[in-house]
Amino acid sequence: MAITSACVWTIPVNMMTQLPQQWVRRRIVNALRALGYASVVVLIQACSEVPAALDPLAEYQTRVANTLGKTPLNYQPVMVPTLPAPRELDQDIPRVSLSLLDAWRIEACPLGQLVAQRNSALGRLQSGLTRYHHDRALTHALAACQQQLAASDQALAARLQQAYQAKRATLSKQRQQALGVDPALRHALHFSDRSLANLDEDRFASAMAALETVVYFVAQEPDSAPLPIERLEQALQRLHQSAYLPELWRTLWEQKHYLQQLTPVVANIADDAGCFSKGRPARAEVLHTVFLKYFIQSAQAQLAISVAQGERAAEQLAQLQQLIVHPGYQNYVAQLRSLAADVKHLSRAHVQPWQQFFTACGYQPGA
Repeated sequence: MAITSACVWTIPVNMMTQLPQQWVRRRIVNALRALGYASVVVLIQACSEVPAALDPLAEYQTRVANTLGKTPLNYQPVMVPTLPAPRELDQDIPRVSLSLLDAWRIEACPLGQLVAQRNSALGRLQSGLTRYHHDRALTHALAACQQQLAASDQALAARLQQAYQAKRATLSKQRQQALGVDPALRHALHFSDRSLANLDEDRFASAMAALETVVYFVAQEPDSAPLPIERLEQALQRLHQSAYLPELWRTLWEQKHYLQQLTPVVANIADDAGCFSKGRPARAEVLHTVFLKYFIQSAQAQLAISVAQGERAAEQLAQLQQLIVHPGYQNYVAQLRSLAADVKHLSRAHVQPWQQFFTACGYQPGA
């Protein structure tokens, strides 16, 4: 039997003692590095919890809390309302039609062109407010064509009169249908998933001009001549492309609920300041500076702009609310409409404890 030799590898004793130490050291370094990464992630997540619109309020309340030796408040998001689904707002609208012979005989009237447009491939794809515009134009043209043909073809004029009355009776439902399903209007009324980092008057004015045009059109008497379709389409396109109003609703919503959450922070600010005897404690001096610099000059200035824009938008929302029949839709628009007033009320209420602080600590109002 052949005997094979085996090679035996030996490790110096000093190397055997170094390996565990190096391994332990490497594990410690890796663990600390992972902990550092985790800390950065946690820090980023913590910072990102406060929406952009709340940065001035967040800085203000953090400074108040730090001055009082308290833990700064963590903002707790509140779920926003949602628009009723289009299927909930769908209307059962009777169809009004003309015979093929009558459709051919009205070609001399502008009504003939409108009927041809409705029966085209593009016409059948119309929806929302553009379809409602076309329905109103058809109704108006039916009345005009009936008058035009009254002397030359009384029988046809009588049928057109019947069609006009039937079409006119559907317009109220057509309007509700348009208000409920129009994509541009629904976009303008929904809450964005983010708030405004910067309140921009030019962007707001552009979006508001479009909304005013749409509300004006919807508020017109249904059987009156509608505004030019080009003007309506431009307004709808601008509404659909702009994110400003949805972000404004989100901004006001977040400001409203953050101010509510800040109430306990300043509820006893006069007592917390420690102005119980002659002289002001250093804490009161710091709080006085924080209030003037970080609330009055920063947070309240931002609140004033968002409230002003919200109040202007509320004027259009009030008209829209009056036109809507569906209770859930009405309630949703009412919530949008009240946001600016809610923020304004809460902002004033937030200042009241500070007024007590000014009195207790001997500060003059505005000083």
